[in-house]
Amino acid sequence: MMETHNIHVTGVGGCTRSFYLSLKNQGMKAHAFTARGTLTHRAIESALTGQKFEAYAHLSDDDKAVITKDMYDKLIPEVYELVKRAKDWLNASAINPSDFTVETEFHYHIKDGYILTGTPDAFTDKTIYDFKTGQRYLRAHLMQLAAYSHMLHKKDGLKRDAVLVYLGGDKVSEKYISKDELDKAYAEFEETLDKEIEARKAIFTLGSKGDCEVTFKCVFCPYRGICDGV
Repeated sequence: MMETHNIHVTGVGGCTRSFYLSLKNQGMKAHAFTARGTLTHRAIESALTGQKFEAYAHLSDDDKAVITKDMYDKLIPEVYELVKRAKDWLNASAINPSDFTVETEFHYHIKDGYILTGTPDAFTDKTIYDFKTGQRYLRAHLMQLAAYSHMLHKKDGLKRDAVLVYLGGDKVSEKYISKDELDKAYAEFEETLDKEIEARKAIFTLGSKGDCEVTFKCVFCPYRGICDGV
């Protein structure tokens, strides 16, 4: 699978200038905010499955490529607090941890040689869950969850409830997503995905540098120091 033709669900609708710069500048370290999210999801995965997550050595080589040991040491206390909240949420629920499937990667062939990759945080036969380290609901969260739900349904034919779990703020909060909301969000996701594919085609074949979208997310971009749009 060519990495450049592999589109991850979380990257759909993102800044295509960032994608262009990623092709030219390999090995850039992640922003601390992004690293915290990655570490939190790895730790939650371990918590939900009863495994240990105690050391930098437990990270995959891919994670270590963008998260330094120094970054890990600074972030891990905050990560553990978020994981404690996730454990408290799990203990207060009626979910049996053994029913969870966590961080399973799915690949879905779309068009023109592109492959959509999605990694749902956790799901059971009845519900799919997506954990967020913050507290603010974003439309992109719903679109991502809708994409995961669609990919899972294509895989096993099961219809699941969908829940966003926010670990930030004063307490853990949940947002239950209706089927109608999921359907509308997936239609929006598909439209956005088509635009993503066309933008990448332009980068590969027309010499485009991608559209620079200056937003609050620029603060977290590893290429902000070399991007001429910021």
